[in-house]
Amino acid sequence: MFLLFLIRLVNFLLLVKKLTNYNKKDIDIGKTPLEIYKICSCLRETFCLSYAIRKENNLFLYFQNEGVLIKFEGNRLKYLGPDERSQALLLRKAIDKINLVNSSDIEKWRKSTPGIYIRNFSNNESFIKYFKSFPSFNPIFLINDNDVEKVNSYLTVNEFETLNTISDFFYIIPAYNIIIEDSNFFQLFKELKDIKFLTLSKINSIEDKFLYVNFRLDLLKKQD
Repeated sequence: MFLLFLIRLVNFLLLVKKLTNYNKKDIDIGKTPLEIYKICSCLRETFCLSYAIRKENNLFLYFQNEGVLIKFEGNRLKYLGPDERSQALLLRKAIDKINLVNSSDIEKWRKSTPGIYIRNFSNNESFIKYFKSFPSFNPIFLINDNDVEKVNSYLTVNEFETLNTISDFFYIIPAYNIIIEDSNFFQLFKELKDIKFLTLSKINSIEDKFLYVNFRLDLLKKQD
């Protein structure tokens, strides 16, 4: 007798405007840049449980100005601890591989450490095209409450809680106000097929959005 378990894969895409430079010394003396600290907080909320890693979650970090995508695969991750130092060091190792690539391999995945991969894109259009090629790509773009009026002028924005299910989606979360700071990049996402624009009421911090999505997913599992 065979039992088939349905694994709900959850993908997060964190959009970061530019890459902040830092090194191991910055980490050791407690001067990790704020932008990196926020990314580490998102890593922690995406993957870290009390004594385990969320194997069903994946996190993509896209550094827009550099055209760099870093992928964290939950079912392959090793060495990722719940502390900021280990997270920042793993991220630094991946960043160090950005320029260590031949031009012919620029848009191929390169392994940094187990479960962490990096690739470059020549422009934002090729980055969007990559995600459109996913076999099951149901993008949900999370925006801030104070941006709802701007977006509602030409798109329909719904409350997050109105979703019938929150699994099998691809959550896109910008680390900056993309609507105001880079409307041209935002326009590329508007053109994605079946994209939904949702707001999390009263949840403005980036890491808390990751936390809430995982919280809702945990509730969903208990109901199954």
